[in-house]
Amino acid sequence: MKVSLNWLKDYLDVSGTAEEISDTLTALGLEASYEITGKSFTGIVLGKVIECGPHENADKLSVCEVDIGDEENYTIVCGAPNVKSGIHVPVAKVGATLNNGDFKIKQAKLRGVESSGMICSERELAISDEHEGIMILDTKAEIGTPIEEILTFKEDTLFEIDLTPNRGDCLSHLGVARELGIGAGVDVKRRAVDLIESANSTSNEIKVSIADSDACPRYAARVVTGVKVRPSPQWLVDRMTSIGQSSINNIVDAANYVLMDFGHPMHTFDLDNISGNEINVRYAKKGEKLTTLDNEKRDLKDFHLLICDGDKPIALAGIMGGINSEINDGTTNILIESAYFSPTVVRKGAKVLDLSTEASRRFERDTDMDGIIPAINQLATLIVEVAGGEICKGVVDEYPAEKMQRTIDFSIEKCEALLGTHIPKDKIENIFVSLQITHTKQNGSFQCIIPSFRNDLEREVDLYEEVARVIGYDNIPSSAQFTGSYNSFVKDDQKLDSLLRTQLQANGFHEHYSNSLQHEKDTLHFTGGDAVQLKNPL
Repeated sequence: MKVSLNWLKDYLDVSGTAEEISDTLTALGLEASYEITGKSFTGIVLGKVIECGPHENADKLSVCEVDIGDEENYTIVCGAPNVKSGIHVPVAKVGATLNNGDFKIKQAKLRGVESSGMICSERELAISDEHEGIMILDTKAEIGTPIEEILTFKEDTLFEIDLTPNRGDCLSHLGVARELGIGAGVDVKRRAVDLIESANSTSNEIKVSIADSDACPRYAARVVTGVKVRPSPQWLVDRMTSIGQSSINNIVDAANYVLMDFGHPMHTFDLDNISGNEINVRYAKKGEKLTTLDNEKRDLKDFHLLICDGDKPIALAGIMGGINSEINDGTTNILIESAYFSPTVVRKGAKVLDLSTEASRRFERDTDMDGIIPAINQLATLIVEVAGGEICKGVVDEYPAEKMQRTIDFSIEKCEALLGTHIPKDKIENIFVSLQITHTKQNGSFQCIIPSFRNDLEREVDLYEEVARVIGYDNIPSSAQFTGSYNSFVKDDQKLDSLLRTQLQANGFHEHYSNSLQHEKDTLHFTGGDAVQLKNPL
């Protein structure tokens, strides 16, 4: 997962170098690497495609007349499928450089036509990985304006975080900020959501039913009416491109933003394409099919959980929406879905279809049941900010059996015995506070209420591990454990090896696994016959 340092600063005051922050995250169990990002080009300006026609000698090339603010227009050959007359684009003039100077634009002849520059994609500007088409800009800036004055190329640090499967709570900027707050001992600020609702009730617009509450224990829906689908504002484009995400439109970008920010996957439907104004969460029936947003027609099995309207399936629950209810340029009324789907159900459904998405990755790792309503409120508010419209009053929240709080008894004595070190009681309490674990004292132990976003904390030993993680494994002193002599004859070689390892480790020894491939000179220091030389060692 990619995480932006500038984005993290929305949640807490981050101090230290990029390397120190990366080391802190790694020490807490979030293996991190980083790179410094920012403007990586020179000589890119805003241009306008005046005319665009086919190349006489190449079917997939277009010949464009481009205005970049000079006295005359330039001819540029372009291979992008989305190039057309009248659009504003980033243009690399002859002499411009890309990729921090590694690539220089030169005058060139392409299939017999002179090309004086290049129209750039997002990947060529190091904005995102998008390269299937050129970048089209929605701007009123003057032609010839340097592109860095239109787009934000603020220096940032991008962390690449490799998470273990149990830490789905860290698949967001909020989740990573919580971990940094633990390491730095600072509180995380939460986003204020100023929710303004209209008089029209959401329950007048949509009804929700759940056929299997084990597969979908909770499903919430909100409605936003009167929106205008258009390009996203620049701040939202900048946020998404800072982590390598392409901008699609203001509605889709808003949902993706909240996903990467808060961490809970949601989906937006065109309300006017939902038959009967009803949502039914059920398993697929024999022979049912659904064309998903990637334009693939999917053959469904009876274990695929679906979101359906009164007539048909409109989404694969927790995986991907259907093309029959997607947001398009004509959409004016939106249904927002925020739900909890069983990790097992989503994982099985996605695996069979060989379909992995940002949403399925999170549902497979378990999501926060109590985060459903805060997430949907944040998204509804953001949609109104970037697309206009009104939020209908209330949430349709189908929640058949409310989830009970998870409590775990924590013994200080057992924790110290397991970790092999004394830990002051007040230090343990401070650790619980930093982990947002509510606790009460009970005769030398604690009764702990686990926050809803930490689905990985299930047993008392999990809390011992959290204490060790926050203290820092390197800060726990090793203690020599001496054992008495014994007389034993072990016939099983593997069992004997294991027994010897255990005894040596208990007495402070460290086992080292060396590379089985050695230089020929090194083998001369050992007895046991001539070494076997491999013709192709690697």
